Amino acid sequence: MRRTITNDEFWAQLAGYQRSAWRWEQQAAYDVTYEQDQWQAWLAGRPIPPTENKELGEWMAQVRQQTSSGKTIGRVRVVDTPPTDYQQWMRWMDRWNRESGETVQYLTRSVAEAEGIIPAIGPQDWWLFDDQRLMVMYHDEQGRPVRYELVEDEPEVEQALRWRALAIAAANREAATSQH
Repeated sequence: MRRTITNDEFWAQLAGYQRSAWRWEQQAAYDVTYEQDQWQAWLAGRPIPPTENKELGEWMAQVRQQTSSGKTIGRVRVVDTPPTDYQQWMRWMDRWNRESGETVQYLTRSVAEAEGIIPAIGPQDWWLFDDQRLMVMYHDEQGRPVRYELVEDEPEVEQALRWRALAIAAANREAATSQH
């Protein structure tokens, strides 16, 4: 079953998973209202730690609470070559994400395309919860979220599990190659 969900339901999924949450993140930039002041400050060379942003700070506190209770949360971020300013800002913020307990991995867009991941997945981002629910995130051309769909159909969830495994393996290979 695939159904459109509200913004509140989106956040409820992020707060209410039982064991694991994993994100495929591939937009070149996101236009999220609550990030704008920090994003602009970073661009101006005056970075502000994400913990000083109410929404980002609450997100990191939630991640810390979830991971300290034994849950896992991770993501693979697709980055362009060279990375966009937004992708560089996200990498700068990784320290706080990781300190909260999140696993963040990177995969260049060219490798994701060569591996066949991006054409197979399409342009959407998504979250996979407890290996049972897929939340597909649609964005407009400016990176603004426009719709969320919750998918619980076994074939689609099984495909997402395969894509996740492929993305993590490719990110691990790419990280190992870049360290040599």
